Amino acid sequence: MDFNDVVTQHAKSCAALGADVYIVGVLITSSGYDEDTAAKSVGVRASCLTKSRQHSQSRRLDVIEERLGIVGNWGRAGMIEIRRLKEKHEADLCAQMMANSEPWMTLSRDYDVLLKSVTGSSREVYLAILRDEVLGFVMINMHGAFVGYIQSICVASDWRNKGVGSQLMAFAENRIFSETPNAFLCVSSFNKSAQRLYKKLGYKVIGKLKDFIVSGHSEILMRKTISSLAEFKSK
Repeated sequence: MDFNDVVTQHAKSCAALGADVYIVGVLITSSGYDEDTAAKSVGVRASCLTKSRQHSQSRRLDVIEERLGIVGNWGRAGMIEIRRLKEKHEADLCAQMMANSEPWMTLSRDYDVLLKSVTGSSREVYLAILRDEVLGFVMINMHGAFVGYIQSICVASDWRNKGVGSQLMAFAENRIFSETPNAFLCVSSFNKSAQRLYKKLGYKVIGKLKDFIVSGHSEILMRKTISSLAEFKSK
């Protein structure tokens, strides 16, 4: 996947979240791509193009970093790599990242439990990496009752709200939809920001599990679908 492909994929993810996608067109231009062609490829509105041209050349990279932080880092330091978890220390890092974050703290999931989850043989764990730093990860289960289940997604505290989670979600969906038309996930009832994100990405509530992990909170089961199973298998 070349630079243009990565930026285009990120732009589409940001568009789904209502972010300032037009800034991506500026970044592509700074790397030698035509702004109008780049904007068309990611579906940027003409009004957004007008906004992007108001920024002077000297301010372009600063604006990119301000609006889409992670994209600015792609432009200056290379692309984010999303790859399969390989080493034990990477699993340790993922478990520690969850243990120190919500919703896992409220759900009373400690490091040992989370490490077992990360290293389970039925899970596929993919890391988002930039300059050898693990920015976050997504864990997928392609077996069991809910094939295509996004079990966990977590981003390091310093990299939240910079598009990393959107990239991981897009990657997970591409992986899932290559084999099955449905992506499933659970989100805790107290995790309102995650619920808003998943709804914007096209997930629909299909059920609630009351007091499932801890008393007083439900786990909300959500699904995103691209077709029925019958239609998918016939393609």
